[in-house]
Amino acid sequence: MKKTLKTIVAMFLALAIALTCVPQTAEAAAKITTAGVGKTKNVQMKLYKGAGKHTAKVKFNEMSYVGTTNGFNVYHVTITVKNTKISQAEANGLSKEYRKKWFNNWYSTALVLTDSQGNDINGVKAAIDSYDYQVKDSGKYKKTSNYTKGWYRYHDTFRYPKTRTFSFYVDVPAYETDVYVGIAGLKNGQLTSTKEIQYKYGTINWKQAGFGGNKKNIVATKVQ
Repeated sequence: MKKTLKTIVAMFLALAIALTCVPQTAEAAAKITTAGVGKTKNVQMKLYKGAGKHTAKVKFNEMSYVGTTNGFNVYHVTITVKNTKISQAEANGLSKEYRKKWFNNWYSTALVLTDSQGNDINGVKAAIDSYDYQVKDSGKYKKTSNYTKGWYRYHDTFRYPKTRTFSFYVDVPAYETDVYVGIAGLKNGQLTSTKEIQYKYGTINWKQAGFGGNKKNIVATKVQ
């Protein structure tokens, strides 16, 4: 256990040092929906610009205190996202958005570290550790677009898991407060191809990529 904690904390310290010189910009406040361990709440999203509200169910399975070393508290967390089927109209909308933005992957939600005001705090007040980070998918949904534009009929198939479970550690300095972890939904449609690459490689955070934005778009549980 001590060896594990030292490994986790060492990784967090490296991240904290790397981010010391990164300027932090002020973000607009946006309150979040909170849920306790064992509870399930809906998170809302818009799958494409102009779409109606789509929801997924988020269950907070575990928030376990692992231990403290060198001033850092370590928690083990598991969260399950239960997706809902996309409609024919949504599949058509996603297909049209794809032909505008040319993204490689489409998104609906993101795993986030946030405060009670909906700000990104990853690497600032806490960190999701890469040590033993796991994502497990179960079941599959798929929906194919079916619409005509000009002389062409478009059939794009969108595949996604019925459920996705995240299992990971969160590292938090013992003095920090107002730390939450949870799931954020897309605010207003898919990422552009440029933002998708930036988000994948961590040059922009989840808020800058287009997740979150209001209380119904972020569901989280308190870490400390």
